[in-house]
Amino acid sequence: MAARASVERGSADRLRFLDAVRGFALLLMIANHTGRWWQDGAMGWPRYNMIYATMAVGAPLFLFLVGFCLPLSFAPRRQAGAPVSVGVAAKFLQRGAKLILAGWALNLVVFRDEPFWEGGVLQTIGLGIILALPPMLLLHRRAARYLLVAFALGFFALFSVLYPSITTWLPDHRVLGRIFFFEFPPWPWISIVWIGLALGWVFALQDTTERRARYLARMTVAGLACLAVFAIWDSPSSAISSSTTTGPRAGSRAFCA
Repeated sequence: MAARASVERGSADRLRFLDAVRGFALLLMIANHTGRWWQDGAMGWPRYNMIYATMAVGAPLFLFLVGFCLPLSFAPRRQAGAPVSVGVAAKFLQRGAKLILAGWALNLVVFRDEPFWEGGVLQTIGLGIILALPPMLLLHRRAARYLLVAFALGFFALFSVLYPSITTWLPDHRVLGRIFFFEFPPWPWISIVWIGLALGWVFALQDTTERRARYLARMTVAGLACLAVFAIWDSPSSAISSSTTTGPRAGSRAFCA
């Protein structure tokens, strides 16, 4: 019964579990952004772990949900052979563009000491929606879904490999750096949107409550396993050697110029 309730649709055809995950991600981000006011000012390991963990889990959750939710109403029609209409494409482009503009407006109003055109999480989400449209033209094919996940993982891994080169390149390209490599930059974070897109497409094709519940259970187990691997790999004991001159866990932190 609990599994059925977790995927029950609300009155507005909403999936309640998605609202719960959004709420969880929101709580993590609230803790991340307000920690400076209710924690001790000293940057010790407890405070660092709280700030780092809430950022490393909460923000990617938002990006994953962006991709996961996009195909929920579109995938079944596309899988049945319906073409991608101009209206659907325009809707995606418009939604993404509005978020990019909202990010710039936020910079202009709130962060007045910074250039309004610099990048941010809203800009990355908006660009992620726009760049989700091309793959969605092909995701009705199973092979395309596997290829998208493989490409997203490779795209993310390539960033890690090239991280030293990127940090060397940035000082001589400050404008491009502030647009494309600030806060949560499109590369590598859009990879998470693409992974969510492929998994959300498969979820949308599950035609019964029981199948959806089983699919979500498998996703949950896989997600928790990945989180456990990340926690072990990124533990203080494994990161001490990379924190001699650049601060704790500098070698494993997400890149924010």
